[in-house]
Amino acid sequence: MRRTLILALTLLVGLPAHAQKSAEVAAQNVQCAMTICFENYADHPAINSRLTRAGFVHELEIRADGQVLSWYAAPAGTARALVIGQQGQTECQISTNAFGVKQAPPVARAVISKLYTGKIADGAPAGQNVLPGTPQAQQGGCAGFHVFAPRRLIWVAAERAGNDGTCLSDSTTQIVLRI
Repeated sequence: MRRTLILALTLLVGLPAHAQKSAEVAAQNVQCAMTICFENYADHPAINSRLTRAGFVHELEIRADGQVLSWYAAPAGTARALVIGQQGQTECQISTNAFGVKQAPPVARAVISKLYTGKIADGAPAGQNVLPGTPQAQQGGCAGFHVFAPRRLIWVAAERAGNDGTCLSDSTTQIVLRI
């Protein structure tokens, strides 16, 4: 009986379809958080409220310097969002361990295309377009896109999840919305 249970659990966890489904769920949660950040970019409390209503679990962090960080864990732990609001600006950082930097642009573009049709430009606002695998990728985040939203220019960049902010691809990604 025990051997059958272990074999069944091994087969369930190890199936490629399960991994594919996990990446799809993570992409949906990343897109949900991005959509909420985009739709409420000028209203930090609204972002907080909508992420919580969408099922993200909220944890507040107040740093010694007074900076307030709002952390959100997506259902099933597939993604995590960090919302930083300060002096009329908001930054949303949405990360996942389910797919890497190279897979992030299509996930981000799907959200942006629905919300801001025809208002997307490739690269950073200053013009550079750093891509994974290029020599410039080790210097900072991938350039991604910039979006001409009402009243704001929003820069969307992809980078490796964590604190290094590089455009190197591994099995993690962090999509950053600088609003």
